[in-house]
Amino acid sequence: MFAGIFIGGCNYTTQRTFEKTPTADEEDPQPNYDISLDEDYQDYVSFMFMGNRNENFSTYFNTYFMASADFEDAYNLYRTSTVASFNKRLDSLNITPAISNEIKEKLTKVIERASKVIQIHKNSKYLDDAVLLIGKSYFYLGDYLQAERKFNEFLTNLSASKLYDEAMYYLGVTKMKLGKTDEASIILKNLVKNAKDKEVRSGAAGELGINAFVKKNYKDAVDYFRQSIELSGDKDNKAVNQFILARIFSLYQPTKAAKEFQNVLDYSSDFDLSFYARLNYAKSLDIEKQYSKANDELDNLRRKYREVPEYKQLAELELANNLYDQKKYKDAISGYFDVIIDYPSSLAASDAYYYLARHYETVENNYLKALVNYKKSTEENASSDYSALSKKKYDVYTRYFALQEKIDTANKVVIPTENKELEKRRVIRNEEKGIKTNLPNNPGNDPNNPNGRENGKGSGMRSYESDFNNVSDTIKEKEERKKKKKETNVPNIKSEDSVKVQDTLITSAIDTAGIRRANDEKFNNYYELAELFLYDLKSVDSSVHYLNVILDKFQEEDKTSRTMYTLATIYANNNQPDKANELYREIIQKYPNTIFANESRKILGVTTIELEEETVKELYKDAEKRLLAGSSRDAVTILTNLKDKYPGSELLPKTYYTLGWIYENVYRNKDSVIYYYRALKEKYPNSEYSQKITEKLAILDYKPEDSLKTKTLLDSNGNPIAMDSLSVRMPADTLNQKIENPTGTDTKEQELDDLLKDKTPDEILKILQDDAKKSQEEEFKKQQENNKQDPGKEPEPPK
Repeated sequence: MFAGIFIGGCNYTTQRTFEKTPTADEEDPQPNYDISLDEDYQDYVSFMFMGNRNENFSTYFNTYFMASADFEDAYNLYRTSTVASFNKRLDSLNITPAISNEIKEKLTKVIERASKVIQIHKNSKYLDDAVLLIGKSYFYLGDYLQAERKFNEFLTNLSASKLYDEAMYYLGVTKMKLGKTDEASIILKNLVKNAKDKEVRSGAAGELGINAFVKKNYKDAVDYFRQSIELSGDKDNKAVNQFILARIFSLYQPTKAAKEFQNVLDYSSDFDLSFYARLNYAKSLDIEKQYSKANDELDNLRRKYREVPEYKQLAELELANNLYDQKKYKDAISGYFDVIIDYPSSLAASDAYYYLARHYETVENNYLKALVNYKKSTEENASSDYSALSKKKYDVYTRYFALQEKIDTANKVVIPTENKELEKRRVIRNEEKGIKTNLPNNPGNDPNNPNGRENGKGSGMRSYESDFNNVSDTIKEKEERKKKKKETNVPNIKSEDSVKVQDTLITSAIDTAGIRRANDEKFNNYYELAELFLYDLKSVDSSVHYLNVILDKFQEEDKTSRTMYTLATIYANNNQPDKANELYREIIQKYPNTIFANESRKILGVTTIELEEETVKELYKDAEKRLLAGSSRDAVTILTNLKDKYPGSELLPKTYYTLGWIYENVYRNKDSVIYYYRALKEKYPNSEYSQKITEKLAILDYKPEDSLKTKTLLDSNGNPIAMDSLSVRMPADTLNQKIENPTGTDTKEQELDDLLKDKTPDEILKILQDDAKKSQEEEFKKQQENNKQDPGKEPEPPK
């Protein structure tokens, strides 16, 4: 009987932390975690109730510990990868690091298994561990929002847990990752001061040190990391924090870094961390110019880690850097070549290309070689720390050679695809190993298969072997071809006088507009070169050189004043105030009406002046607006006042052209058209607007008495060509009709003209702006009426 009772007790007796209700379908209620997480309670129920003991062992025990083991493996892999990351770049301390697929898989399994413990066994003693494991897994996966929710859930429901401080720590670092730095700092500082667990206090101090480092507060960062090291009892944690501290010293006080890296070895013999500590120790010795000692350390590393290629290549790369720091450039370059040859597509090879490019750029001043090696650095391994910088440098030098070619079209540069010296060494190295290597088949080097992209000679320098003997002949041939083309296009005119007139009309003028555009483009190319050296390549001397070239080659006021102002700014920013002020004064004296003169006045504390040209531009814009709105008479009035008040403005050619255009296309008044076009031709013969109306003016200015001298344009059949004032062929019945002159000044125009008389530019602008709205409303009403009658569309105004 006693045995029966005992067996029944083993099978059915259980202990609950909640009252069971009679409702069979109710949801599983939440336990009282203050009771269920109590250690004494868990020990009691585990000992007294065999059913609970058996259940713990057979179900969730293994589930939890498998999740815990997976997390430990994932964390160790994560720490190794992050140490490797901030070994090279300390700024990676506060960014989300990329993690491997192996780490992702392990952390995902942790979340699955820990979730089972929570769903099935809410009374488990491992429930708080499981919740915290899920939050930490989300954190290391980089899913900070999910992590924050899970840590908040833990702190809300499991306040009795012994893991409360650790959960609070992870909440603080999660908020730091989410950019909530103020909240995070409060949490972490409170933990450093009050947390019971020293490891939590140590971790919080370390995170505050990272935050201080990110803000470039190196002194506080050093203090926090020293505090973190003192608080921790875990040698591995001490070693990692000591390594970070040493890396901070390498930026903050480089001469003290070597000793700090040595201290890392006192805390840990970890294989990976020891390597990085010794590698950085050797780098620090180079900074202290202890080259021989550093070389020995690196050589020992190379031999010790010879079976680990990812570490051996780093040691060999630093050996090359050691030689370079000693200015043994030839040996160092050979070392870089060997790293590239022995470890293709590796991070070390990409870095080696970057160091080569930097050498060609800064020591040899060979920009073509620098360009090639910067490009190779980006192609070798995109994960290199120098990848973005190399890409930027490659783009800059590509632009440099493009500008050089635009300035001098004969300076054509063919960009090589490989480092020729490196490829030669590759062949030698392979021959030593008994391997036959063919040089890369570069289509540009095949003389038997020309394709228009053959490589030039002399590393991008133009060849001086070209034959220039026939240059003048070629120019003559071009001119003769142009002459023949003109003769072919001459119509068949029978009269000799008519031929003379036709020859006069078709003689092409010098394309001053084209020359001006070419000149402006050349100036812009030189100026962009100067900016490229100043802002992208940080070479002030080269920038000043090209600005001085501009001053020698270009004499226009706008270009010279702009260049001088840029030069003055460079001198001012480089602690040469005397040179800068001298240029500012020269700009004011020589180019007083430019915007750069006014800017110079501001810098020198001189009162600025109203710039005439800016007022003229505003007046012309207002005239354009009125013309587009249909108020052509107002536009004529404004432009007429403009040409009378500002006879020296650079907008005068355009003003005369616009006035002629209005009388030609709106009023169709031949006399006014001739007047303004003739004035444009006489006053500004070389302007682009003058070239536009040359032929038209010759036809419009045709005098009746010239017809008695047979200076009449004839068609291909020898018949006279009748033209109206716009040089348009007219019907025969309209040749004798009188053209009405609509340009008589009406009352409104006369009033506006009188109103603007003797006014200042500002007063004129204000009057015109006040009048614009009223004029537009009147014109709009007229247009509505005209649209009903469908009078036709007016021609588009000039651009």
